Amino acid sequence: MINKLFIKILSRIAPTFVVNKLYNTLNNPRSRMPSNYRTNVFSFANKEVVEFKGINIQTYHWDGKGPEVMLIHGWEGSAVNFEKIINFLVDNDFKVRTFDAPSHGLSEDSKSTMYDFRELVYHMIKKYSIKNLITHSFGAVPSTYLAANKKVFMEKMVLIACPNNFYDWIIDVSSKFGIGKKIVDLTIDKIEKKYDMDINDMSVAEFAKDLKKVKSLIIHGDIDKIIPIEKPLEVYKNWEGSKFLKLKNLGHSKILRSDEAINSLLNFLKE
Repeated sequence: MINKLFIKILSRIAPTFVVNKLYNTLNNPRSRMPSNYRTNVFSFANKEVVEFKGINIQTYHWDGKGPEVMLIHGWEGSAVNFEKIINFLVDNDFKVRTFDAPSHGLSEDSKSTMYDFRELVYHMIKKYSIKNLITHSFGAVPSTYLAANKKVFMEKMVLIACPNNFYDWIIDVSSKFGIGKKIVDLTIDKIEKKYDMDINDMSVAEFAKDLKKVKSLIIHGDIDKIIPIEKPLEVYKNWEGSKFLKLKNLGHSKILRSDEAINSLLNFLKE
């Protein structure tokens, strides 16, 4: 409470300072090293560090005889977040690819993380001709944007704990620090000028309207405190033919280790 009150006061007397702080927070994820592995699935991954726009990116690949699937983690996440899902995919003989985005996991830092995150996803999808994606949280934003706007052909997409749009994601992050709408709007203006983009165009719910040919499964926990379930329901309503799975007593991260979620996405990918 003290910190939020301090930020509110600071927003009044030094708004530019708060805007810059929020901008840096949004553009530079908190440094988090991957947690310890629970299983040995990463020990037999084909690991390769590839250079993308001068940034060393850590990639992982598991061979299989079945379809190929790429996993896109969320903001302040890493490939390790998908460990249990990867185990199930490998056990079912899928080919699996994933990576740590710029400034995430074991990859190098980027000076333009949000932009480079999106461009790297595009690069990886095109490089490996990926047709099946599994995303978590923010990972849905660049993935659906590319499928809708870059005409990247996708057969199936699984969106776990996805936001409905980029603007709401920024609002959700800002609210944790007690930052008001005026500061948020000034920060968004700075982001838009930096990346030459319109935040309102970065909407998963809007992208969904152009993805009716892509089979999709949206999975969300009913106690997700980071992205309330109302947000992905907007995506579901706009995505013709999509499936929605609501899981009880699961939050934003724990859902990635849910047997029900994993079995559902496996059945979906096998259809």
